[in-house]
Amino acid sequence: MEFVEALRNYGDYTKKDAQAAVDNVLGLIAETVCEGESITFPGFGKFDVVTRGEREARNPRTGETISIPPRKGLKFKVGKNIKDALLEL
Repeated sequence: MEFVEALRNYGDYTKKDAQAAVDNVLGLIAETVCEGESITFPGFGKFDVVTRGEREARNPRTGETISIPPRKGLKFKVGKNIKDALLEL
């Protein structure tokens, strides 16, 4: 499902207004998490920035052990309302 088109139909918006709304929301999420902060959508879920530590891995081609440096990632935790709705499917 294409999200902008679905929002346009769901809320009876023009495609331009729906695109602007989606761009604003996604921009705010990206800006917030890039500052290292969490962002919560009550009842829906929460985006958290997580730090993954350094780890050892194997190159599947050569079998050589390599070191993967620490990095930041994004985690989404589903909210209770959505969890409960999924259980009813």
